[in-house]
Amino acid sequence: MTRNQPQLLLIPLFVGLSIWLFFWVGDLAERRCRASWDEGYSYDLMIADCTLLIQLGGRAGYPLAVVYNDRGVSYRWRRDFKQAIADARKIAQSK
Repeated sequence: MTRNQPQLLLIPLFVGLSIWLFFWVGDLAERRCRASWDEGYSYDLMIADCTLLIQLGGRAGYPLAVVYNDRGVSYRWRRDFKQAIADARKIAQSK
């Protein structure tokens, strides 16, 4: 057993954990982006998670137009109308 062998064993573990974390973060972000304020999430958290999903390129069954819509609704409820309109324009451009 060489000195570098334990390090080589950690590489697949790190890669597998990274892949799992990537999908878990995406699922969590999708859940909170689709959520409503009544479920206990703040608008800022919902906007941040929608922004993360936009950066990830959307998810299967949750296209970018819907993510932009959900983020725009959160901006509207936060009374940030300029950002809400910007997201509505992104939806119109994507069609």
